[in-house]
Amino acid sequence: MLRFERTYSFVFRNFDKICDTLERGAYCSRTCDLPDQRSFYHYTTFYRLHCVDFEEELEEHLECFTEAAPEIDRNCRTRCVPKFDKGHGKEVELKSKCKGMQCSTVCYYQEFSNACPGTHDVLLRLNMRQINDVVSSAKPELIQAMHPDCLQLYDMEYMRAKLVGDSEE
Repeated sequence: MLRFERTYSFVFRNFDKICDTLERGAYCSRTCDLPDQRSFYHYTTFYRLHCVDFEEELEEHLECFTEAAPEIDRNCRTRCVPKFDKGHGKEVELKSKCKGMQCSTVCYYQEFSNACPGTHDVLLRLNMRQINDVVSSAKPELIQAMHPDCLQLYDMEYMRAKLVGDSEE
């Protein structure tokens, strides 16, 4: 799973191949011990949500997603790639990366919702599930120790407001 290119262009262009690989990996992970199974479940959240939980709903719009994805990838990378001077230290770098992740989440949601009519609801539910799954699998002490800008990524109400609010502006 980790060998896959991390762009929506790649994901939607290779949707069936990625989902088949996830299915084989999930089957194989059953033979692993519980900590490894949990790790697999955690690290494949993005793909699992796309290929299992929301597969049918996403497939209805796959043609539009595939067509729109290259431009959306470019737009969101340009808008959201963190820019920071490494000389400013880890704190600034971390804050910048978290702001970039938040920007990307909102950007992709907004761009795909606008490019592919009728996808707003499924994309909102998918994003909220992804946030929820990451939060529920994270250790509470790690979340509490996060930089405030990173903590916002795990705040369901905050992120819902950002997604819905930013897409309607």
